[in-house]
Amino acid sequence: HVTLKVSGMTCGACSSTVEAALSRAEGVQRASVSCVTHLAVVEGVVQAADLVEVVDAVGFDAVVDEVREVAEEGGEEVVVEVKVSGMTCTACSGTIERHLQSLSGVREATVSLVLGKAFVVLAPDGRRTPEDVAEEIELVGFDAEVALVQRGAAAAGRAFLTVRVEADQMVAATAAALSTEGVLAVSPAADQRLSITYDPRRQGARRLLAILAKAHGAVHTAATPDEGLHEAHARDLRRDLVRAAGPALLVLAVAFVAPAAGVQRAVWGSLGRPYVGNLDLLTLALFGLATPVQLVFGWRFHVAAAKALRRKSPNMDVLVSTATGIAYTYSAAILCICLLSPLSDHSAQMAVATVHFFAMCPVLITVVLMGKFLEARAKVQAVASVAALSSAGAATAVLVQGDEEVEVAVELVEVGDVLRLSAGMTVPVDAQVVSDEFVTVNESVLTGESTAITKTIRDSVLSGSSCVSGNCLIRATRVGSCTTLGQIVQLVQDAQASKAEVQRVADRVARVFVPTVLLLAVLTFLVWIALVQSGAVDPCSYQADDHMDCVDGGDLSFRLLFAMKFGMAVLMVACPCAMGLATPMAVMVATGVAARRGCLVKSAGALEAGARLDAIVLDKTGTITVGEPEVREVAVVPGALGAAGLEKAWEDHWRTMQVVSPVRTVACGDGDRAAVEAFFWWAVGTAEAASEHPLGRCLLRQASDVVGLPPIVPPSDYEYSGGRGVKCSLPLDGGVAARIGNVRFWEEHVSHRSSDLDKWVQGWQARGHTVVVLHVGGVTVGAAALQDAVREDAAAVVEHLQQTLGCEVWLCTGDNTATAQAIANEVGISNVVSEALPATKAECVQQLQRGACGRRSRVCFVGDGINDSPALATADVGVAIGAGAQVALDAADVVLVGSDLSDFATFLSLCRATMRTIALNFFWAFCFNFVMLPVAAGVFFPAVHIPPLVAGIGMAASSCLVVCCSLLLQRFSPPMLMHGSGQRRGGRWRVPVVDPSAFGRPQTDAVLLLASE
Repeated sequence: HVTLKVSGMTCGACSSTVEAALSRAEGVQRASVSCVTHLAVVEGVVQAADLVEVVDAVGFDAVVDEVREVAEEGGEEVVVEVKVSGMTCTACSGTIERHLQSLSGVREATVSLVLGKAFVVLAPDGRRTPEDVAEEIELVGFDAEVALVQRGAAAAGRAFLTVRVEADQMVAATAAALSTEGVLAVSPAADQRLSITYDPRRQGARRLLAILAKAHGAVHTAATPDEGLHEAHARDLRRDLVRAAGPALLVLAVAFVAPAAGVQRAVWGSLGRPYVGNLDLLTLALFGLATPVQLVFGWRFHVAAAKALRRKSPNMDVLVSTATGIAYTYSAAILCICLLSPLSDHSAQMAVATVHFFAMCPVLITVVLMGKFLEARAKVQAVASVAALSSAGAATAVLVQGDEEVEVAVELVEVGDVLRLSAGMTVPVDAQVVSDEFVTVNESVLTGESTAITKTIRDSVLSGSSCVSGNCLIRATRVGSCTTLGQIVQLVQDAQASKAEVQRVADRVARVFVPTVLLLAVLTFLVWIALVQSGAVDPCSYQADDHMDCVDGGDLSFRLLFAMKFGMAVLMVACPCAMGLATPMAVMVATGVAARRGCLVKSAGALEAGARLDAIVLDKTGTITVGEPEVREVAVVPGALGAAGLEKAWEDHWRTMQVVSPVRTVACGDGDRAAVEAFFWWAVGTAEAASEHPLGRCLLRQASDVVGLPPIVPPSDYEYSGGRGVKCSLPLDGGVAARIGNVRFWEEHVSHRSSDLDKWVQGWQARGHTVVVLHVGGVTVGAAALQDAVREDAAAVVEHLQQTLGCEVWLCTGDNTATAQAIANEVGISNVVSEALPATKAECVQQLQRGACGRRSRVCFVGDGINDSPALATADVGVAIGAGAQVALDAADVVLVGSDLSDFATFLSLCRATMRTIALNFFWAFCFNFVMLPVAAGVFFPAVHIPPLVAGIGMAASSCLVVCCSLLLQRFSPPMLMHGSGQRRGGRWRVPVVDPSAFGRPQTDAVLLLASE
């Protein structure tokens, strides 16, 4: 296990380059590089010195930070995903979470009620195994099953293969699979299936299948669709609800509806006359209908309540079971007494009065079952967005093997396979076009933008996108969960499992809510029995409300029934589930909605923070601008080669003695410009050959189009200076030191500059262009003016952020002041920080957070992930725009797959809509509980009172209301962006955009004083 400190990395592209180089090195099993921490972690049978040479070879400096031996087993932390069934509210999930966190060997534990899963990180010392985690969950009263085990960074790359083997080969095949290189986990499935999780970077699906087929006769089979937790729960609830509904409706009609309609018992004829002892047939029939509902269909509540009490964490099941259980048991006892007592009018009346209470039990249980069923159905709809994403991928792919084309399951595609992509097909895996043909693909599943995109050779195509027209060959680059679609699904699931701070507060309230309600119910019963016993309240005066025949008011049994009515109402009206579901349901729906629009939110905290932003810092290149600059004009300095002593060397190197450039070139001075123009383009192309910056790629592309240049080769001694430029050695005359970068970089290293070139530079900067200057050996050779077009939606988005959302908007860029100010004026930003290095951007965010402008601010930074990692990590919310396939950018809290800045406005609007929904959910939950509890307790009796039956209906409706309110987020639509007379919603202008100068802009510049200045 080797840790290297790598210097020179400025963005995700740098770290990807280093990681790819290390991964290819001999003996390396795993490599992980972070451009935020500047650390590279490598595991395998390797020498540290060899790894340093590998990093040096790709243009970065590395030193060994740590080397340690790692045992073959137990050297990595283990991430365990466990399916948990039996959780009904946050009291359940909170109990499991606290228990797991208290265990030795557990580094981190999070339990999601909505997903029905526990996510546990185990220490690498091996004190705890995944099976131990499942057993610990079962010890506190829940069913648990290990769903997935990942070691170390294996989660970053995994794929799945399902095979069928004979029953007598299951054990041997499982052992063989586990011993195969790259296999992470093996779990048995239904119908003699084995589900194998493996790392596609270390093992291929067809190779793995061949190994198992040869030794154990395994054959590939389609994976069994995994019925979701909510689907199964809803199915079970529906079954019990249908069975309980018949008896409950009969009981409701006879015991409640008929008396309310004025139907007396005498109307029932012989059914209303005593049949056995003091009990009539109607009473016995109602008791017979109530008993199976209470003891069979309601058994789930009693079992769950017993488990909750055993783990000392009472939940809603305890309230339902206690209320119905006490009423049923007491009523049954009274009926037994009446049955055994001598015939008398008093006993008969007591039996009739008791019917009301045991008849409530089946009705209440059925109402709660209906509420739970509706809640489960709503949850199914809430998770449908993630299920839709998962099912968006292709089931098969056309594999090209020589002259043959074979259709195979997408599970069997390996990295490096050549596949055929035709019109009407779904791209099966992430791949690169390798044939010289054009195809048009629709990436709306990933980006939310339905506009088709043309792809040609060397372009990337993403899994889940559909081929609209054309036909080409593609080479698989990523499979399994490594694909863009797989990463999106994983990110959405991780976000849904995370907890916002407001949810943690609700969890703490829910933890003490049920015990408080139980205590309140007991106190309510004691107060009312005291009032009745003291004569302050006469039960007979109010019995008509309950449709009970009058019984002697002095009878203790009737008084107990009367007081129990209030205690039961308190138990039934309380609903802790509503509080527990207020946040996770809204987060689940919101993250699904965001994913469908190409916005990947990595945590619930990002949604919460995004709704409370005060300041937004925008990068320029790739954020406000398109990120695809073009060279508008080039200026060269005649005589520069002579001044640098390179005239003879260049003549020997440049044989054609003529050059054809597609870009207009001017001379800043007298003399022949042909030689210096050719040298300028050759030196620029050579210096930028290793660059990942958009400006560098643009210059390299332009230099490659110039006719008559010597071959462009990668430079030596390459050194990138973040926010300034590049220093390297050109392969000319034994090595010539050259620098190319911004004007600040030029001014730092060249003291004597051409006045003509100075004027040229200032002129282009004043028009909002970026100027890049090449100087060799301290002599200025020339400069290029580049323009990166401003996004068509930038001005409208900025206006929306300032006017509608009330946020302070800043522009922070590495460009010079003149260019930055010109761009800012065009889009309507008055706060500008220019010539900012990557560290300066992070410092800008910190200054705003500390209140550099008069008040502490919650700050969001928006960038394209290039040179922005420190700022993205520092901000309260870091948003990476235009990420494309790089959806797992470590430093960003939110990743916008598309490149429209309007997607950022959509994200902020969704954040606010989500927090409004959460606030509304909490309003319903808390308002319902804390307003209805005193009413149910009889505080306002007799003016206002809630019978137990109505209380049960209200309790079921409370959680359903919260869930349905969260589902309304599925109707979220992007904000209408106004720009002059134009309107834009969700990526398209409704009316042509007018010139930004058509409306006024603040001209006062705010100055942010940075510590570095």
